[in-house]
Amino acid sequence: MTAPARDLRARPGALVAALQPWAEVAEAQHRRLMDFADPEEAAEILWVGAGAARAAIWWATRRTGHMAAIDPDAGSIAWAERTARSAGLGSRVTLQGAHADDLPHTEAVFDIVVAMLVFDPAADPEAAIAQAARVVRPLQPVVIAVPVWSGSPVADAEVELAEVGIRPRHLTAWKQVVRDAGLVEITAETVMRDGRWLARGTIGAVVRAFSAAGFDGARTAVSRPVRTLRALARRGAIGLAMVRGVRWPAE
Repeated sequence: MTAPARDLRARPGALVAALQPWAEVAEAQHRRLMDFADPEEAAEILWVGAGAARAAIWWATRRTGHMAAIDPDAGSIAWAERTARSAGLGSRVTLQGAHADDLPHTEAVFDIVVAMLVFDPAADPEAAIAQAARVVRPLQPVVIAVPVWSGSPVADAEVELAEVGIRPRHLTAWKQVVRDAGLVEITAETVMRDGRWLARGTIGAVVRAFSAAGFDGARTAVSRPVRTLRALARRGAIGLAMVRGVRWPAE
C-alpha cells in the first residue's frame, strides 16, 4: 500500500519519510526513546507530531494502554487511521488533527506525553512543550525529541534550517524551556550517540520523498535547506536529543 501524495503543506511528514526511514533509522531511534521514556505497561500515552503514526503504532504493539496521537496534516491522519486498523489496533490508537502548540485535550489526562519537535515549521516549541506539560498527569513525564547543536550554532544556516522546521538549540537551552514549562527532574541524552539520525544516500531520500509527497516532496528532498541539514548532520554539528521532565503537583 502506497502513502497518498501530499503537497508542500505536508512537508514535515514527507521529510520524516525521506530522511528517517523506519527500517534504516527510525526504529532504532524509537527503541532508544521508549527505553528513555520508560512507560508503564498500561500507560495512557499522547503522541504529538504523529505523522503517519508509524512510531505510535509501533509503541502500541509493545504496550497494552491506549495511544492517542495528533498531527496537523489531515492526509497523515487519514493514512494513519487506515494503518492502525490494518494492524488490528483501531480500538487502541486514536488519531486526531491538531497542532502541537494547541492541544485539544483537557488538563492532566495522560500518563506520558511524547512530542516529536523536529520537522515542524509551524509549531512554537515553547508553546508545544507548555501544552505537553499541561495535559500530562502530576508526577508523570513529558519526553521531547529535539534537534541540538553540538558546538557553536552555524548562524548562516539557521534561516535555511527553519524553512524545514529544524530549529536547533544547545541542549542546555532545551532543558531551560522544559524547566520554564513547569517540569522538574529534567534529564537528557542523545538519541544516536554516533550522530546517525538521518539516513545516508540522496537518491533513496528522493525516492522516499516522492512516494510520500510526489514531485513537491522530491524537490524538497534535494532543496538547499535539506542539503544544509544533511551536511551539518554528517559533520556532527547537529544531532537529535531527548529531554525528559516530570510534572510537579500543583500546590
